[in-house]
Amino acid sequence: MAAVVVTPSHAQPCKSAGNLRLPSPDGRRELILYARVCGENMAGEVEIAPKGAPVPDRPGNVDVPGHPIRTAARWMSNDAVVVEFPTTGALPKPLTVDGVTVTFGRLKED
Repeated sequence: MAAVVVTPSHAQPCKSAGNLRLPSPDGRRELILYARVCGENMAGEVEIAPKGAPVPDRPGNVDVPGHPIRTAARWMSNDAVVVEFPTTGALPKPLTVDGVTVTFGRLKED
C-alpha cells in the first residue's frame, strides 16, 4: 500500500509584531523583543541588532527554547546580555551573537 502524504494547500504566512527595544549602554546596539505570529501560533523572539535596525521578518538571532512570550532581558555591559524566561528545565549554555555574550536565567513567576 502506498503512503499518502497530505500537504496544506498554502503555508500559513508569518509576521513579526511588537517592538520593545533595549539600547546597549553605549547606544550602538539594541536588543529587540518581539513576537512572531504564524496563523494561530505566537512565539517570543529576541534579536541583537545595530541601533535603529528594523524588526526582523524572521525568528530572532537569539534562540530562546520554547520561545515563551514572557521574556525579560537586560544589558550587563556593551558586550553582555542576560535573557530570562519562565522554565523549569535546564537553561541553555551561553552563546555569542555578533560579539555579544548572551546568558540565560529563569524568569521568576509572579
